[in-house]
Amino acid sequence: MILGLAPGVSVPEEALLWEFLRSQGPGGQHVNKTSSRVRLRIPLSALVLERPERLPRLRERLAHRLDGEDQLVVTCQDSRSQHANRAEALALAGAVIRAALLEQKRRKPTRATRGSRERRLKTKQQRAAVKRARRAGSGD
Repeated sequence: MILGLAPGVSVPEEALLWEFLRSQGPGGQHVNKTSSRVRLRIPLSALVLERPERLPRLRERLAHRLDGEDQLVVTCQDSRSQHANRAEALALAGAVIRAALLEQKRRKPTRATRGSRERRLKTKQQRAAVKRARRAGSGD
């Protein structure tokens, strides 16, 4: 079965590498005997991209989340339920990939408004006047 992680990005379910660990923090006996923390590893080579030329961008933007084997690593331990943590880890992986593929809008260069130029010049003149007054007063 193929899972859609983000628009134009999917991964075969067999490629997902799940690891279950003991959760941290308070929780009494439950947390000490169940492995509810989920670590999901997704090899970038297993991703099916609609536009394969986006893979280098993905690799660059996700560099801090990749392990030494070029796998995206997502960990989740918010819930006491392993099942809920699995679902949340998948959702988080999708969100991370969507964010990495998002192209930032180019800034359109605009001219400074007449008012902003006038305000800048006015403050410069005021500052110069203050400094002139200090200079004139210090010769006493």
